[in-house]
Amino acid sequence: MSNQISQSEVDAAIAELDKVREQWLRRPGVTGVDVGFRFKDFVMTDELAIRVRVRKKLPLDLLEEGEAFPERLGRFAVDVIESESGPQTIERETL
Repeated sequence: MSNQISQSEVDAAIAELDKVREQWLRRPGVTGVDVGFRFKDFVMTDELAIRVRVRKKLPLDLLEEGEAFPERLGRFAVDVIESESGPQTIERETL
């Protein structure tokens, strides 16, 4: 896993997130949104993703129509992560 992403790729992911940031942060249970590496089976991958942090992840079959986050936003995967952290922002320099 190289974990090296170009600044232009990070900027593109942030631009996609900025399109929905305020809307997603208003959703019940959402504790934060950011751009970072995707997790799969609790292991960080080298795939850049738009991450949504929620207090509690629910099975898709328990969600009402339109409540689930999309699998992708533009060309980036959307990774929903269970997290109790509060709302946060991430600086570009930290990626």
